[in-house]
Amino acid sequence: MKTTVSALMFAACWAFPVCAQETTISVGFGPVLDTPYGQGHVEWQRLLSEKSGGDLKIELFPSDQLGSGKQVIDQMLLGEPVCYSTDASFFAEVGVPDMSIVQAPFLFRDWDEAERLFASDWWAGQEEALAQKGLKVVAHNWRYGARQTLTTRKVEHPADFAGMKIRAPQSTIYLKTFEHLGASPTPMALGEVYTSLQQGVIDGLENPVSVIWGGKYHETAKHLLIDNHMLTVNLIACSGTLWDGLSAEQQALLQQTAAEAGVYQNSLLAKEDERILGELQNAGVTVTQADHEEFSEAVEGFYDDPAFRQWTPGLRDTVIQQLGRE
Repeated sequence: MKTTVSALMFAACWAFPVCAQETTISVGFGPVLDTPYGQGHVEWQRLLSEKSGGDLKIELFPSDQLGSGKQVIDQMLLGEPVCYSTDASFFAEVGVPDMSIVQAPFLFRDWDEAERLFASDWWAGQEEALAQKGLKVVAHNWRYGARQTLTTRKVEHPADFAGMKIRAPQSTIYLKTFEHLGASPTPMALGEVYTSLQQGVIDGLENPVSVIWGGKYHETAKHLLIDNHMLTVNLIACSGTLWDGLSAEQQALLQQTAAEAGVYQNSLLAKEDERILGELQNAGVTVTQADHEEFSEAVEGFYDDPAFRQWTPGLRDTVIQQLGRE
């Protein structure tokens, strides 16, 4: 018997496991399918169906068709049996605030450091705390991208940001990052950015190069700073109701295939970023490589900002230890 996982039917199959021979799980995420991130989910869909013999399947809902990140997470907390993938800052808001430090500016020097932190005992503790809130992390190895800064005039050093209005998402971590760099962070919808650059309302924006290229922002702003101010690794999490209703074998398959698909997605992303960087240069964009240590020192005050007083005291030092630094 086939069971489509809705709140009502999943509850019934949880109580009577015999009816859960074939289970379909709804998975939501922000990007469109025609991106490395979307194609990674397509690969996860294929792997899970293949390795479960068709007993465990996922139905994909790209472009936030299930709702925004916060909306879907709220649904999951209410017991809706779905999965959602996004960055850790969204999950931190359900009562595990320390998770959001992985989005702190210039925290990671490279992707290897990011992977080291997500494989640490400290991170395992964060996932356990999230599970106690009702959300189970299925995978934590999906690279969403390295975030760079595109501006209308050249930026080479942190001091060059003085007086510049930089579009950033309406998120405390993003806004405080550019505030501590000396810029004036300006939140606005991405749909308003192109015109705002043309009219001089803003002087630049931050985002992965794929978003910069896709939005054609380089047509107006011709200076790209490769600062890697955030190396974003997304989590895939599901509701505790869904997780507890799966067999141990199904749980293992869900995690194994999600991690394998993450490796596949990361490979696609690296190739796409390299291609787009070349396209931007061909389009006349000047590319400048930032000095990580210089920019990291410039945002030292970020970690003492009152906006992050909910973090455990000494959290940054704890994280640095997990990275293996002195």
